[in-house]
Amino acid sequence: MGFDKFKSFIASAIYEDDGTGEPDVRQTSAPVQQQQPAAAAPAQQVINVRVDIASVPDSSGQQYVGKVRESFAQLMLDGITEADCEGPDYRELKDAFESDKMKKNIPDANSRWETAFSMMKMMNKSLTKKYVLDAIDIYVNVIDREKKNALVQIAQKEKQIVGEPGLRQSDAENRIMRDEEEIKKLYEKIAAIENKIKSDRDLIEKAKQEVTAGEAEIAADRADLEATASAIKNALLADKKTLTDVLPDD
Repeated sequence: MGFDKFKSFIASAIYEDDGTGEPDVRQTSAPVQQQQPAAAAPAQQVINVRVDIASVPDSSGQQYVGKVRESFAQLMLDGITEADCEGPDYRELKDAFESDKMKKNIPDANSRWETAFSMMKMMNKSLTKKYVLDAIDIYVNVIDREKKNALVQIAQKEKQIVGEPGLRQSDAENRIMRDEEEIKKLYEKIAAIENKIKSDRDLIEKAKQEVTAGEAEIAADRADLEATASAIKNALLADKKTLTDVLPDD
């Protein structure tokens, strides 16, 4: 069975369609604490918990609130696809649970989980509750792995867009120190040297602005990655909790 329904469901849980085709951004000036799914909440409500994000300062000194980024989400969902367990598992069960026919005939989420599992078990005698739950653990590990790999790329990006202007700033500051010492020795060249200092100060200011903007971008990348990984991971863990309670023990 395909993974399209599962991916669509994950997308609907973490994106809000505002007609622009872009993920919805929920802004706030304070850090957002991780939301824990309520034990008694139906599966649909648990999955719809938005994001677990960390606030970081942006270039203006305000708080940047991480949001789910579609590119990060796609990276992680592709990783789950590549790690597909052999035979039917959680993904196929999720597709069955989310099918329009099942939703129409069985509105209650817990009953729908049980029915979907029973139907799959009829066609696959070897399917067990443990296999479904173990598959979720595998996919959670995939999210953690993809997040770790993405953080390496973000670190490389940080070195590229923050490191170079930082070196220019440091070089300019060192030149100013040498120039100011030369002023003491060569008073007759004060005018020319002061012009050079002014130019270097302008360079420093520009470099500082580039460093500040680059740091804000890197901080946004990290926060978006945290938000994306957390949203999908919370969705998976919420389903695991529900299935643990709902499905019959093997």
